[in-house]
Amino acid sequence: MNCSRKIGALTVAGALWVIAQTSLAREEVFILEKPEAQSVSIVGEFNQWHGQAMAKQSDGNWTIKVSLSSGSYGYKFLVNGTDWLFDPKNPNRKTVDGIENSVVEIGSDDPVSSSATSSSPVLPAARTPLAQPVTTPSRPASASTSSIASIRGGTVTLSPTPGETLVVEVPLSPAERSEAAKKGSARLTTAKLSLAVPPGFDPQKSWPMLVVSNTENYASADALNQFKQAANEEGWVTLAADPLESEKDEHGNWRWPCLAAGLDYIVSAWPAAKNWPVACGGMSGGAKNSAFLAADVARAHYNLVGMLMMGCNQDMATVAYRQSAPSRFLAVPVFLSSGTADTIATPAQHEYVKTSLKGTGFQKVRLESHSGAHDVYPPHITEALKWFVAQSGSGPKPSPSSAFDTFFKKKP
Repeated sequence: MNCSRKIGALTVAGALWVIAQTSLAREEVFILEKPEAQSVSIVGEFNQWHGQAMAKQSDGNWTIKVSLSSGSYGYKFLVNGTDWLFDPKNPNRKTVDGIENSVVEIGSDDPVSSSATSSSPVLPAARTPLAQPVTTPSRPASASTSSIASIRGGTVTLSPTPGETLVVEVPLSPAERSEAAKKGSARLTTAKLSLAVPPGFDPQKSWPMLVVSNTENYASADALNQFKQAANEEGWVTLAADPLESEKDEHGNWRWPCLAAGLDYIVSAWPAAKNWPVACGGMSGGAKNSAFLAADVARAHYNLVGMLMMGCNQDMATVAYRQSAPSRFLAVPVFLSSGTADTIATPAQHEYVKTSLKGTGFQKVRLESHSGAHDVYPPHITEALKWFVAQSGSGPKPSPSSAFDTFFKKKP
């Protein structure tokens, strides 16, 4: 009998606690304008970083209504299961376990919504998403996200999963911020690194890296998706660097500061990567931008082994060379990929680019055609990467038994 009373008392106390918590709760509406996204979830302290799926509305915005008790909650948006974003309409930040996040503040006497979404409309009941958990990569971060990327005791650790794209926000060094400011990107402080590794990846061995660029005003991370499968199948690491969405500018002056920060981050985690072979590539405007990045990579004394230019109608490698004349730049192989049905970068324009490159003094220029139009042609990615490796036999050899080592024995 006494035992029954005790259980009853605990049950009543628990009910009172639940009522008290419910009375303090506020419904917070979160909105992300990302109509091109395939999926979005909100991940934060209020859901133990496990994530809740957001619903896409007819206007393309993603929304969710979350019941929050009074307190301060760090959070971020997870887009397409890979990309972590700050709330672009909420400038407030909170650091949780050394990681910077957006923050929503709920006071005990606040109205229904907080400063982060005070102008947000109340969602119709039929469109309010259920708070269902979603599969979430590791904790979001200002310096670490997805698969596993973190800073422990001042040491960067990266544990990417083959077949997945790791996305990590990395801070620019003072020198990189200064360079960005000189080029008109004074607000640039953080880069977003996208990284994909091949099967069997072991950072203790040597791996070639392909840096992918996109055309102006488009994220290089998007272009990465067009290159990574073919590159990873050849045993190459693929990476792309972008500014955070709120820090872009129309001139693309952020490209090298962001890539430099990304490479710094990789080398901090894997010191041997400073000597890994690097190629730069892209499609259309991304091909042109890759030429300038290749020159920057060479100036920074990375082991540049190739430039892959697909659908390219202008010789920007010559422009890049004349701007800075990096050492041994003219010895770097250039692979041009031309679609015979391409009306944007025509076969004739590709011939002109090839002639221009040779006229400048580039020693190894190769032009290959395919029957497509203005498109990425994966077999040419494969062929170009094999060729770069075969041509780079005079450079540093990788550690024994790495996947890269076998490529040096192949012929172009």
